[in-house]
Amino acid sequence: MCFSASASFTAATLLGAIGYISYTLIKKRSHSMLASVPVLFSLQQAIEGFIWLNPNNTLLPYAYLFFAFAIWPTWIPLCFFVFPPPRATKKIIQWLVYAGIMLSCLLAYLLYVYGAHAHIIGNHIHYVEAYPKSYITELAIDSWYLAVTVLPFFLMHNIYIACMGGLVLTSCMITVLAWHFHFASLWCFYAALISSCVPIILIKKHNTRA
Repeated sequence: MCFSASASFTAATLLGAIGYISYTLIKKRSHSMLASVPVLFSLQQAIEGFIWLNPNNTLLPYAYLFFAFAIWPTWIPLCFFVFPPPRATKKIIQWLVYAGIMLSCLLAYLLYVYGAHAHIIGNHIHYVEAYPKSYITELAIDSWYLAVTVLPFFLMHNIYIACMGGLVLTSCMITVLAWHFHFASLWCFYAALISSCVPIILIKKHNTRA
């Protein structure tokens, strides 16, 4: 996240509270994964707060990137697959779950083998993943990541979930265009803030009895 450790910890605290509210709104076990999203983002933002306080710590960047690399590519499509999705798109989301698991395994492997570190540059944290990159491989991984973490929002046939997905996609595009150098930090921060929409989705889901 940008700015400071206190800003990261504030975001973590607020997301933790939103996560608690989400848990109180759970009526079906199948909704628990979606309700957990703000809590997971809270933990990730807290880790980034500790990176601000301990910029020379070599383990904290691994912990932060573990969420970005290993958790989110699988968690996002899976939480919508168990929500559950409409019949018309269930198979597609199921394949996105498989694709997300494969991507999580690949990125976790690259993180383990090649390592990563973080630099504080100005008011932002820049994460450096040390695995070999080329334009083609980076474009392929980025497209793969975007597909499994954003596309499920638009396959749920739910206006509130689709709006949340639209915010996630818009924040991604803005971050790429304006702060590409700090993408791993800033997009996760924006996505974390957008996860505050989860209680609204759960409330609307219950009200419609869908």
